[in-house]
Amino acid sequence: MQKGLHQLHIRAFNGTRWGLVQSRPVFIQYDNDTVVPPMEKIEYFFDTDDGFGNGTVVNVTDPVNTEQLMTIDHLEPGLHRLYVRSSNNEKWGPVQSRPVYIAHTEPENQSTIQSIEYFFDAEDPGFGHATPISLSTTEPILTINHDIFLWNTLATGDHTFHVRAQNDNALWSNIQSASFYYEAVEIEACILSVLPLNQNVSASAGNTSIDIENKGTGVLKWTSEIIEGNSWISMSNVSGQGNSTINISYQANTTFEERTGKMQVNAEN
Repeated sequence: MQKGLHQLHIRAFNGTRWGLVQSRPVFIQYDNDTVVPPMEKIEYFFDTDDGFGNGTVVNVTDPVNTEQLMTIDHLEPGLHRLYVRSSNNEKWGPVQSRPVYIAHTEPENQSTIQSIEYFFDAEDPGFGHATPISLSTTEPILTINHDIFLWNTLATGDHTFHVRAQNDNALWSNIQSASFYYEAVEIEACILSVLPLNQNVSASAGNTSIDIENKGTGVLKWTSEIIEGNSWISMSNVSGQGNSTINISYQANTTFEERTGKMQVNAEN
């Protein structure tokens, strides 16, 4: 096709008949034998045109796709218009424009987060009545780590966690939610039982015992020690695992004064 103005016509056929012709004007700027000059420069500006070559220059790294970070610090909040144009070694192309809305700039006095609370699933207890999270500081942006214990709180299954914050103007934020699956896992733990806790013995030499029992489900490893009365008390065993009996021997009291012996049994982690 020759350079100049032409008319493009198009129509469709459905298998039975042809549709109406749709037409559009087409302007051919270069013919097949014309070498298109390469793009040399791109510039952009906002709102007001200061003239060709006076806009903010874009570094052209690719003649088809080029990315550029634009500085908008000088623009006030509100509606603006961005204009972009390019040039080759002959002339500037037409200006392309798009509306741009600047929502807001950084406020001088940001509100601070005063409280955070959370709840689960669909039962919202109301503002200020959910479970609070303790805050060590109040800032516009907070990053916190908080442990939430769910034992005997939620049933096994799918749940939704909801959290919201209140600022220093007593305004609550929108709720942020996340779904999760909860299933309680029983932890095996040992529970140490020592009986009897106290005994009275005669002044003459003799023997007695205490029973060690694991009331839990985990593996119980234990140690024992005499912490008072080492001079007249001895034990048969000082460590063990599971249920057991510690045999204790004591010497006669020849001083005719009351004496007290103490021993301690420790469960190992």
